Amino acid sequence: MPFIELLNKYEKEKKLNGTYNQEYLQADVLAYQGKFNEAGALLEKAGRAEKAIEMFSELRKWKEAKEIALRSGKDVGKLVGEQAGIAAFGGDWMTAADLYYTSKQYKKAVELYGNHGRMDKLIEVCRSLDKSEDEEAIRLCAHYFKKNGNHQYAKEAYLKLGDMKSLMLSHIELCKWEEAFIMAKNYPEFDSLIHLPYAEWLEKNDRFEEAQREYKLGKRPELSMRIIEKLCKNAIVEQRFKDAAYFYWLLSLETLQLVKNAKNPDFEDTKRLQNFHEYNLLADIYYAYNSVHSFIEEPFQHTGRVYQQRVFNACRFILGKMGTRSPLGVTNEISFI
Repeated sequence: MPFIELLNKYEKEKKLNGTYNQEYLQADVLAYQGKFNEAGALLEKAGRAEKAIEMFSELRKWKEAKEIALRSGKDVGKLVGEQAGIAAFGGDWMTAADLYYTSKQYKKAVELYGNHGRMDKLIEVCRSLDKSEDEEAIRLCAHYFKKNGNHQYAKEAYLKLGDMKSLMLSHIELCKWEEAFIMAKNYPEFDSLIHLPYAEWLEKNDRFEEAQREYKLGKRPELSMRIIEKLCKNAIVEQRFKDAAYFYWLLSLETLQLVKNAKNPDFEDTKRLQNFHEYNLLADIYYAYNSVHSFIEEPFQHTGRVYQQRVFNACRFILGKMGTRSPLGVTNEISFI
């Protein structure tokens, strides 16, 4: 049946054009008989090298297809790209990536190596690329290095590009803070990029006091105050009332500083002044309550009259300051002392 269909094909061609190419017919017959090398040679001789290349490509005989492409001056890179595409479609991504690299389709090669986590192959490609011609591929390499947490290779890629800003952002993204701060000394224009992400990292790692300082350096006083509020709450929950008093005192100073720095006083500043007085009051209450709490909780107490008088006066002070407030952690024992 295949041969009958072939004869029908050439009969139709003869009716339309009055003739047909005898060499093409012979090549097709040879191909139908499985004599592909002879068919390819005949097509090449007849000036139909592209047809021979197409035949060998469909048969996945890439070596023969490349040889004909080289002899006939055809684009071998395109042929290799087709081979790579077929390999990728068939699941052989490693062969596909190698072929893309060979055919100088670097971006596709980088994507395959990167998506499959082959950092060793990726750095080989990155080192072989030329910045002036393959910047996009090098940048893509750096992206995959960062995505896989490979800081050293990402650094190498950005240094090759001469992209200092991206290098700084890479230090920050991968939490390489020491290198980021060293770089900021050499490139002061990048200093402002560090403080906020570093502060967030410190906060996530429960280093609240350091985070508070970094938020201030990053010119985000409201975030700095949020940290102090957390420190206040933690100190109260842990019954470190003297520390709580200190943090509320800091909070009052930070609030007052916001008022002083305001260029246009408004309702917001009035509210901040109210907060300043409230924080200052809470600092006094918790400082006084520290003595009361020690008197209640510590197993060994001073029995001297002077000590007891001090605790009594602390209770009076707290009750006088509290009013209708119920500060967290300040219990009702003071009313019974």
